[in-house]
Amino acid sequence: MKTKTIGIMTFAQKNGRPRGTIGSSVIRGEWLADKWKEAEVFTEGKKFDAIIFQKVYWIDYVQDYKGIKILDLCDPDFLSSDLEFKKLEQHIDAVTCASKELYKFIKQIAVKPVYYVPDRVNLDIINKQKEHTNLAKTVGWFGYHHNAKVVLPQVLSSISKLGLKLMVVSNSDYKPKESAHVEVENRPFIWDTFIYDMLDCDIVMNPRPIRLKKFKYKSNNKTIISWAMGIPVADTLSDLQRFMNPEERKKEASKRLKEVKEKYSMEQTIKQFKDIIKICEEKRQ
Repeated sequence: MKTKTIGIMTFAQKNGRPRGTIGSSVIRGEWLADKWKEAEVFTEGKKFDAIIFQKVYWIDYVQDYKGIKILDLCDPDFLSSDLEFKKLEQHIDAVTCASKELYKFIKQIAVKPVYYVPDRVNLDIINKQKEHTNLAKTVGWFGYHHNAKVVLPQVLSSISKLGLKLMVVSNSDYKPKESAHVEVENRPFIWDTFIYDMLDCDIVMNPRPIRLKKFKYKSNNKTIISWAMGIPVADTLSDLQRFMNPEERKKEASKRLKEVKEKYSMEQTIKQFKDIIKICEEKRQ
């Protein structure tokens, strides 16, 4: 069977969330459909040869649908009751995972084939890069507000020591304790303005509190997106100190943008999914 049409059923779509409000549905759904000629965001009633269920655990639909079925995971929802993996697995052809840690865990418990398909970037959409000319003044962070409250307190002292301002681009304002001594500018996370907001930052910080189990399974999409915008990502205080220098930021930005184009463009995700679907079709014959 030659697959002609691929539907991508996103978490946002299934759960009635406004378009653009769920990051994984944008990155692993809308961006992918935008670049993939044979694919589109799922439309009810339309016939598809294959469906990618992006963080969608709709067992009744999965059970009834007869085409190729790929379960696309980006969060450790098995830690809660959201995902009854073994029950759902019986009715799918393959599983794809957004992070290496998620892949390693699912690989241990799955019977069906499991693939690592990292988050990647649609470079037609993330299409502007930061120009680095002066000493760094602003460090940026973007993401959901509930994560900001967990991760940002651990980096405020480093930001304060270097006299940097913190810009938070999120779905709600972040307000640190007065003792943090850091000037914070909040901007709403809106995809249409996201690039322009982030280009006002010189560096991005992306702390990951390993002590919290769910963060272990998160993908590095914030890092990849920042690199695609030509913005260095600081994981440590020494990184932050080094990237104060505009020449260091230029070198890092050039190196990382090249890496994004080589490893993290959406075309590579399309090729992976095409290969996976082909394998699934052959297994069914």
